[in-house]
Amino acid sequence: YAQVPTDVAGVSLSALPKVSLTGLLPKCSQLSTLLPAGSTLLSGGLTGTLSTLGLSDAAAPLCTALGGSLAISPVSVDAIDAVTVALDERIITPALDVATGLPVSLTGATESGNFDSPSYLGVGAGDTSKPTSAVAARTRKVLAGAPNSTLNLSGLVSGAIDGLPLFPPVPGGTGALSTVSAVVSSLQSSSDAAVAAVGNALAGLPATDQTGVLSGLTPLVAGTPVATLIETVLKKISGTYRSFPRLTADLSGAPTGSYTGTMTITFVQQ
Repeated sequence: YAQVPTDVAGVSLSALPKVSLTGLLPKCSQLSTLLPAGSTLLSGGLTGTLSTLGLSDAAAPLCTALGGSLAISPVSVDAIDAVTVALDERIITPALDVATGLPVSLTGATESGNFDSPSYLGVGAGDTSKPTSAVAARTRKVLAGAPNSTLNLSGLVSGAIDGLPLFPPVPGGTGALSTVSAVVSSLQSSSDAAVAAVGNALAGLPATDQTGVLSGLTPLVAGTPVATLIETVLKKISGTYRSFPRLTADLSGAPTGSYTGTMTITFVQQ
């Protein structure tokens, strides 16, 4: 074998995370500080019942869903209680240790010896000097494998995605667990009617407005995260195992001529 008997190339993990979203939605009186400039929910003039909050009348459905009246001092909003957010599948390319980071670790086997009983199947079928009776081909183990704990993979997957923000700070951004639209959809499907109403009110708004409103989420308990990774389902692992055994040929005493043969290596996973 070469110095390292096995190598692995192109390994990627496909994971489907689940996140629990728990927190307080912003109040109607906070929207003017959260919405992006140019939002139609912001007042363009000093008219309308919400103008004292810096909002236009178009914000009325959202303010109603958030639990606030159209008065200057809206009532406290309802909390989001453990909404499970459906996230998109993520492809992760981790740095893996060949010995411990894969489902099966492969090493060079210590079995050595000669292939002194060849198979005459295939290209050897026409060999005129082959034995008249069938002879079992000699096999030698060139690789050995052992299962690893999937806890190693679980840690790699969770470590690659845990701590990422729930959605990008700007629509279409990257580096987040999911998207604002996925969060809004989860709010809409909540069994809590008040939370579902907020999701429905947000669903009709531009993505920039949705992002602004949801950026105002605050924890139910100070110091705790709004979004918590509660489960990561590992869907599949793809990659290629490679091994480079060294074989030698002893030509002493061999008849002169051309030789053709096939070496078959079988990888068996139990």
